[in-house]
Amino acid sequence: MLQLDSAAAIDTAAWQRSDSLLTAIAEQRDDEDVLQTVATIYFTSAADLVRARVAPVVAALWLEKAMRYDVAGALNQRAQSLTGLALFYLTQQLDHQIREGGTTCALVDRVEDTIARAHEATLAGRDAFPDLAQQVLQGLEAYTEFIPQYREALRCQQ
Repeated sequence: MLQLDSAAAIDTAAWQRSDSLLTAIAEQRDDEDVLQTVATIYFTSAADLVRARVAPVVAALWLEKAMRYDVAGALNQRAQSLTGLALFYLTQQLDHQIREGGTTCALVDRVEDTIARAHEATLAGRDAFPDLAQQVLQGLEAYTEFIPQYREALRCQQ
């Protein structure tokens, strides 16, 4: 169980079981309707996580799976956009860790990688939610400006 900011407990074991079951169903079926249903379940569940700003890593992974199983191509743009947003939320969390003193060069590298992935996903999905994409890209730009400062403070290699 995971407890976030005094919110209701999140059953991470149930998430893992659900993920395993959906993946097994999708990997054992060639039926496009089944694959599209699995994609929709992943997308809907991940979108709920993103909206709640909860578990951005899980949300991003599930959105990637939604795109993988989206045989109709109906979810791809929205999934890309939400992946960018989930990774932006992850960037916020990682930046907070750095500012709270949990700074290591590895964490700075992770922030930089997350920003790059968020930027790529946001650009790929920007047509789905243009206003949101613009806000995310602006936020990512602001975080990008801190990377050299963090590296200098820690004497990290680039």
